[in-house]
Amino acid sequence: MALFPRGGKLHEISETNRILRANVGALPFVKRIDLTTELGNAEGNPVPRFYQPDLCHINRAGYKIWAKAIAPYIK
Repeated sequence: MALFPRGGKLHEISETNRILRANVGALPFVKRIDLTTELGNAEGNPVPRFYQPDLCHINRAGYKIWAKAIAPYIK
């Protein structure tokens, strides 16, 4: 899983996700899931409606997006 967008940590999260894409995503036995575009805006910042007021922890709506993305892999 790529790191989710998080308030105040855009650069660090973007860089970590870039490293994951470049290294882990190339492994044939790994399925990398990135919800940045679902939980974040065009700049990569968290979309408030999917997060608690701290913009760090996802809320029920955010968990629904996460659950839908991973459901095929945990059946």
